Amino acid sequence: MFSIYYAGKMSKMSQGQVRDDFTNKVIDLKMGWKFYTSQHEGLDLDETHTYVATTTLDDKEEIFRCFQGEFASQDFCDMIHESDATHTSMSVGDVLVEVGSGRKFFCDCMGFVEVE
Repeated sequence: MFSIYYAGKMSKMSQGQVRDDFTNKVIDLKMGWKFYTSQHEGLDLDETHTYVATTTLDDKEEIFRCFQGEFASQDFCDMIHESDATHTSMSVGDVLVEVGSGRKFFCDCMGFVEVE
């Protein structure tokens, strides 16, 4: 079972939600883990990511496939759209957190890399 976090945040402003995913850290996340760690220390999900959902799926590649917006089932689409995510498909920079152990897996340019 994994909790899913998408890179990027939505700012809550008086006039409504505003995209706030163009901070330096989020842009660096999209360049892959190796590049991100060359520019920043550690990963603070509260600062750079939005919680999307927790899934009972236990295979990271299957989660990736299920969270591709254009191919996702209605249940997965609903999870994405009910969150404050700034994008609809899982991509580089997004993170899976294993429930129980807290192990973090960064969606990298090719596959996932365990971080911290």
